[in-house]
Amino acid sequence: MNLLTLEAAFTSAKGAEGLFTVYWGTNTIGSLDERVTPVGLQKYTFPLPETATSGMTRMLGFRLDPFSNVRSSVNITNVALGFRGLREPFSLSFTGQYKDGIPILQLSGLKGFTYTVESSTDLTNWTTVARLANTDGIVRFTVPNENNAPARFYRAVGP
Repeated sequence: MNLLTLEAAFTSAKGAEGLFTVYWGTNTIGSLDERVTPVGLQKYTFPLPETATSGMTRMLGFRLDPFSNVRSSVNITNVALGFRGLREPFSLSFTGQYKDGIPILQLSGLKGFTYTVESSTDLTNWTTVARLANTDGIVRFTVPNENNAPARFYRAVGP
């Protein structure tokens, strides 16, 4: 799990200025300011600061702080933990083959996602060189030689 979704609606009297805060363990993962939150039940999604796995125990907490003399109240419903993104690892590798002197690289990962391939000469500054739509789990591709750099590093970034 790496995200929390919930539906919330402030039900306070006019003039209330509450701040609703959501906690995962000791980390604040989101907050709603009553003064600027739309009226009525709204769906909210908050990323968790870590990917929770089975066997992990964490505390999910809520806090409502009033910032006026008018009492604040909030209804919370449909609280759910979920997952967004890739559930399995992916890899970028050199195939050992060349096409017209340019190395052929291979991305292996979950199909149905678009991956970004980046390159660097110093492992600090990265430039996007390809976006790969992975339709069958494996994508082979070449990256044109950029500025004849003596050393080039590549990495794949998931969605």
